[in-house]
Formats: sequence, structure tokens, C-alpha cells
Amino acid sequence: MQRSTNMRILNRLVAAPSQRLSVLLVLAAVLAMCAAFTLEGQMQRAAFAVSLSLLCVCGLVVFVRFVHGVLRAQGRKSVTQFVTNDSAPSFIALPDGQITFSNASAVAVFGHSQGATLGSVLADRLGNAEPVLFRLQSRALLRGAAREEIVTHSGSLMLAVHSIGADGFA
Repeated sequence: MQRSTNMRILNRLVAAPSQRLSVLLVLAAVLAMCAAFTLEGQMQRAAFAVSLSLLCVCGLVVFVRFVHGVLRAQGRKSVTQFVTNDSAPSFIALPDGQITFSNASAVAVFGHSQGATLGSVLADRLGNAEPVLFRLQSRALLRGAAREEIVTHSGSLMLAVHSIGADGFA
């Protein structure tokens, strides 16, 4: 539970708009100018200290964003490598369902689907795929993974969804 909370805090920090960072930088600059030109003595040192602290926080946020981006890219690459040679049709999709990767087996079964949505790819096999995908994604967000066997007019279809963080689902 603690790791989940820490990840939520980290994701909020990384996803924070650049405007907040800009506001902190402007505030640090204003404090530094006030300290340099209008304040004296103890107040000047305090304003410089606060200004330097804000600059350090901005630097830390930029560093954390950079590291988080690198780690997410490595994670995506690892998942992609993992499913590339899988014999089961496998897709990696964004949270909105847009397919970002499909392995060779998925291309053979469903055709080229880069940029399409999972709902549109599964439309010929499932009459209304979106509610099924939404249900599986919701469970995967809570438990990490979910699967469901669906009986269709052409046979049964096993769908498995794995949450891969903010990057989407596999």
C-alpha cells in the first residue's frame, strides 16, 4: 500500500503542469532581485536562502521528470520486447485504447492495427467490445491484471489485460 501511495505522489509530481514550475522560477527570481536590490541584513540573507531553495526544488522536479521519462521508456521497451515473439496475439495500448504496438501474431490474426483502437480491432469478433475492454481495464487497474473468456458466435475468445502503469495496458 505504501509503494502505491508513493507511486501516486511521484506520478502527480511528474505530471504537474510546467506552469507550476514556471511560477516557482519566477518567484525565485523575484525574491533574488528583492534581496539584491531592496533588502538588507538578515532579511536579505533569508530572501536569498528562500530563492535558492526554490531553485533547488525546481532543479529536483526537472531531474525527477527526466529520470521518470527514462524509466518509462525503458519499461515500454521491456514490455514490447517481452511480447514481440509471443505466439498469442498481443497489443500494447494507451489508456484510451489506441494501439501503440502489436506483435507479429496480432498482425497475422487482426491485420495491421497501428494507431487503431482495440475496440475497432475486436469489433468483428465482439459485437460491442468497448464495455468488455473497459471492464477488464478497470479490474487491471485495481489488481494489476484481469482476464475474461468470452463466448462468441465463432467460438470462445480469451482476453487478458495487464496494467503497465501510466503507459496503458498490454
